[in-house]
Amino acid sequence: MDAASLGGFLAVVVVSGAVLLPATLGAIVTELSGSTNLGVEGMMAFGAMVAYGTAFVTGDAVLGVCAGTLAGGVLSLTHAIPVVYGRMSQERQLVLGLILVYLGDALSRLLGAPYVSKASKALDVRWEVPYLADIPVIGEAFFRQYGLVYWTYALAAILWFVIYKTRVGLHLRATGEDAAAADAAGIHVDRYRLGAIFVGGCLAGLAGAVLSLTVVRTWTEGMTRGRGWIALGLVTFANWNPVWAVAGTLLFGGFEAAQFRLVVDVPGVQYLLGILPYVAPIVALPIVGRRLARRRAGAPAGLGRPYIREARG
Repeated sequence: MDAASLGGFLAVVVVSGAVLLPATLGAIVTELSGSTNLGVEGMMAFGAMVAYGTAFVTGDAVLGVCAGTLAGGVLSLTHAIPVVYGRMSQERQLVLGLILVYLGDALSRLLGAPYVSKASKALDVRWEVPYLADIPVIGEAFFRQYGLVYWTYALAAILWFVIYKTRVGLHLRATGEDAAAADAAGIHVDRYRLGAIFVGGCLAGLAGAVLSLTVVRTWTEGMTRGRGWIALGLVTFANWNPVWAVAGTLLFGGFEAAQFRLVVDVPGVQYLLGILPYVAPIVALPIVGRRLARRRAGAPAGLGRPYIREARG
């Protein structure tokens, strides 16, 4: 592989990782509060459709990103309200998350039908850093990228700071570790959990916006292709840490970038790759189930456990 090909490969890695990163960060925020939400795939699909549709109609890509982000958050409330105020058990939280996957996918297909494969002039644009963009190999990958790509990686650093260096982050982690103790300390557990699920939904919607406005640059049905499930798996890989999430998303971005070369070098491999969206949930569900049962190191101690104040000992 020559320098030009390597630079192009790295650029695809970075962009592919930028799609997974916001969804992974959203799942981290949600689970740090002690709640679970398997509906990332559905919120991504809905956010992608709303982002592209809004940009197509208004001619403003920034407005499309904002709309897609908010759409993911609004859709997450259909999960957040019953989970938080309905005091749902772990098992019911998982089932409700699966329902959200199908709800988001159905809504995106229904409402996005007028925009399928229609070209839009309002798409993400490349930002070029002067001088640095001309560096061989890494210049194209890191300093000549789309605007949303820069924002998503910056978001990981911002989120790490909020989680580990602010009072809000301390309260969030306390809610996920021991909701009863957090409540006794004056932390409003329900508000933090509701807010965390909403923020997680917004980040999943942002991931969808990155997918439709930056990577694919159009809207087609089923375009998420299992990325939401991969994001859920990356939460464990990242040990619930936004910085490690960057490494995990770049790793899977490398796998996706390699697929483009495989399609060229290995005839027929595209059919094998086509089954990945269906294999992803089969692999992800047992991982999530074991995580809840065994409380793996790094996972919030109260993950998936509903908090009932009256039951506090």
